[in-house]
Amino acid sequence: MLGLKPELSQGEVVLAEYAATVYMVQGNLSSPGSNIRLFLTNQRLILKAGFGPQRTLSLSAIAGIREEKLHFHNMLRLEFRSGHLEWMTVQDQAQFIEALRSAQSQAPEIPEVYPQTAPYGRAVLGAGAIILIVLAVCLVLGLCIFIITSGVLFLYPRLH
Repeated sequence: MLGLKPELSQGEVVLAEYAATVYMVQGNLSSPGSNIRLFLTNQRLILKAGFGPQRTLSLSAIAGIREEKLHFHNMLRLEFRSGHLEWMTVQDQAQFIEALRSAQSQAPEIPEVYPQTAPYGRAVLGAGAIILIVLAVCLVLGLCIFIITSGVLFLYPRLH
C-alpha cells in the first residue's frame, strides 16, 4: 500500500506491520471503514493511511483488548484508559493480538494524545473536492453539447 513508512520516535522500533480497516473511532463510525497500514512498535500503534498524517495510539494507555462479533466482522475493540475506543479489523488478527499484548507488557509509559478532528478528514475533504470538480466539468460539457445540438437542430431546417 504505497510503501508507507511510519514516523518513529527516538528508540522506537517497528515490530510488525499489518493491513487493517478502522471502523469506529471514539465510538463514532468512521465512514464505511478506512483502510490503513497498522504498525506495531515497541511503544505505540501507528495508523497510517495513503494520505494525511499518521495517528498514534500509546501501548501503555490500552486498558482492554477484545474481539467482538459485529455484523459479519470479527472486530477488534481497543479501549483506552481515557475511555477512548477504536474498532478495527486486522489482517492476521489472532497473531496481532498476541503480538500487541507482548509489546504492551514491555512498553514505556507514554501519554495518550488524540487528534481533535476526525481521522483522515483532509483525505475525505480532498476526495470530495475532486468529485465536485469532476461533476462541474461534466455539467459544463453537457451544457455545451446541449447548446451546440440545439443550435444545429434549430438552424439546420432553415439552411435547406
